[in-house]
Amino acid sequence: MTSFKQYSSPVVAVVACLLVTIALRPASDTQRDVTAHRPLLKRTVSAITSDVPRYRFQVGDTYSYESSSTFDYEGGKMVNSDRDDVWVIQQYDDGSFRLVIRHTSQYRQERDGADPYEGPERVALGYCDMFPDGRFDRNPSLGYLINPSSIFPRLPDHTHELASGWESTSNSFLGDTTFRLVGQPDDVENSWTFDFVRTSPMDPIYESSASGSLTFDDRQGLVRSITTHSTQGYIFNGESHGTVTLVSAETMSTEQLSSLLAESDTYFAASAEYTRLEQQANHDYGQAEQLMAEAKAVLERALHDTRLPIMTDQLQRQLEQHEQSASDTLEDAGKFAKLIGQPSEDWTLDDLNGAEHSLDDYRGRVVLLDFWYRGCGWCIRGMPQINQVADAFSDQPVTVLGMNTDQELEDARFVVEKMGLNYNNLQATGIPEKYGVTGFPTLVILDQQGTIRDIHVGYADDLFDQISATVERLLSETSIESTGTEEKKSF
Repeated sequence: MTSFKQYSSPVVAVVACLLVTIALRPASDTQRDVTAHRPLLKRTVSAITSDVPRYRFQVGDTYSYESSSTFDYEGGKMVNSDRDDVWVIQQYDDGSFRLVIRHTSQYRQERDGADPYEGPERVALGYCDMFPDGRFDRNPSLGYLINPSSIFPRLPDHTHELASGWESTSNSFLGDTTFRLVGQPDDVENSWTFDFVRTSPMDPIYESSASGSLTFDDRQGLVRSITTHSTQGYIFNGESHGTVTLVSAETMSTEQLSSLLAESDTYFAASAEYTRLEQQANHDYGQAEQLMAEAKAVLERALHDTRLPIMTDQLQRQLEQHEQSASDTLEDAGKFAKLIGQPSEDWTLDDLNGAEHSLDDYRGRVVLLDFWYRGCGWCIRGMPQINQVADAFSDQPVTVLGMNTDQELEDARFVVEKMGLNYNNLQATGIPEKYGVTGFPTLVILDQQGTIRDIHVGYADDLFDQISATVERLLSETSIESTGTEEKKSF
């Protein structure tokens, strides 16, 4: 799944903001050729101390990290337990390494006067191509659960950065992290120690902060441990303390490596095709049932073609989750199929400053309605892309309107100011029901005649591209119609 939505309670979105995610710096997107694999006799470490810390990945390595954090807030606490298992399966000629990462997480919520709630175990399998300094390109297989930088933070480029501190800047919404050297290897300790502070666009919205320290083993070329501390003041007022610990560093056999290389290609190809079909089903409502059946068949074929428990267990989990996913998709398809192609109900609403706006005011323009509220983390995360849409079509007949459902007007105004939204936002209580909105964020796109033409539910990393494609198609349709009319008149 690459689209994320929130149905009612802001708990999930807000708690997600508490997780200390060390930001990443993107690598160049380059075609790579596989080099020869290194010998796989055993996991070895170097006795050489480098001028700057570097990850000493070796093809065939396997690492396991265990993490735990406790968020204590007024009236209860949230306990998170996570595990990251990593397999190094390839080295490329540009110096990067293919890492396969399995992330397992579970949480327990305890509230005063109520029985504890155990959340379901969530398991995700993804990959990234990482350089020894921690650079990598994010890709769809990582989803929202896997953040390689949480166990492989970005390292300094050179000794000058090491001395003065360095910043890891992310082009995603995970935030930026500033690192500072605290201690370096000597004859007694072969480890580097760094403090870090993470900042994110989410911080002012949820009144949050995050910081911590990490120990990097210079001989192993791996992070040995991380401690984290975060705070939050909005909705849940409290603080979190967490640890990340390297629990094992082993080496696969040559046979295991060979099997994992082949089966990872099978799994990730199937997973990408499943996501493609699922996304298509989310927009092609008439073919949704057939597309979801095809998506299931893709997973079943991959399960038949794989043998390693790493892959088969994950495929079994995805097939179990498919039934609920297909049910949700078909439910949305049935609901939205009745709306697509229908004229929107008219409405008149006040914006956040009290000025009146009527849908009829925007006839002749493509209109994008973005439904959101402050407690929805996925809504906030998508706003920079909505801003980009407004900028990209600012000189064309396109209008973007935020449709806010917060009970407190000040919450909406606060978000608009802090996020620097460049489009009008309306007080839209009671309007979501007119468009069948039950999950947030939801984006409804109307054509120039006020007809509902598309509905996007949830957050996606490529939301800007998806929306832009729809808007350009609607603008093109109008252009073609106008050209046809002019040709008829001239004839």
